[in-house]
Amino acid sequence: MARTWAGTWRADEEREADGWLLRASGGVTKRANSALPPGDAGRQESGLPAMADFYRQRGLPAIVQVPDGPGFERLDSELARRGYLPADPTLVLRRPVPTSRAGRRRGPRPEAMRPGPGTQVTVSDAPAPAWFRTWWSVDGRGGDDAARTASRILSATRSRYLSVVTDGVTVGVARLTPTPGFGALACVAVAAEARQRGVGRLLLDTALAEAARLGLGSLQLQVIAANPAAAWYQRAGFSRLSGYHYRVQPAAA
Repeated sequence: MARTWAGTWRADEEREADGWLLRASGGVTKRANSALPPGDAGRQESGLPAMADFYRQRGLPAIVQVPDGPGFERLDSELARRGYLPADPTLVLRRPVPTSRAGRRRGPRPEAMRPGPGTQVTVSDAPAPAWFRTWWSVDGRGGDDAARTASRILSATRSRYLSVVTDGVTVGVARLTPTPGFGALACVAVAAEARQRGVGRLLLDTALAEAARLGLGSLQLQVIAANPAAAWYQRAGFSRLSGYHYRVQPAAA
């Protein structure tokens, strides 16, 4: 599952090393600058020196994305022993795409998706400048160089870009990436001035409708467990599928 998700958020540099997937993108987003370990416990520990060296050579902290559950407890303990600090416990949530009685995927009823006056919803194959500005204003970290790196990460995977536009202003965005079996929903962002107005629900309904059109069985998303949005997603029909956390190498003294 982690490898499938990795394919929706491609790093500038990716390298396989003894079963590990090493990713680097100049420090822009943890997902694109962290290592995915193999499932084989023996290769997990034997690959640690090469993993740490990969990030040292690039002037980045070594970060490991550690899946929850059996098979990774020993790795987590070893990273803790080496001083790697825990960060950002993350939930992977899933919601099935509804089906009709005939077994066809179907999105929400059209009347449930009808935007209010002055509001329209668009879906496109590429992020428009207004889409990117809205997402980056909510979730972005860093200056122009970081924004250019983030733009490369987005464009590396074919996706669908959802926008809610009110009175000509893009107030909400999301990204839907088809994978075998599910749609990966990411970059869900609502401008501060448009919150509590149903924009998030409109994005979710549009994502479900688009997933149904593409024949996808479910939506999945990743959200930091401490983010209040996690509870909102679960109220909106998502349930926990899995999870992970990061282990981050501390800065050298």
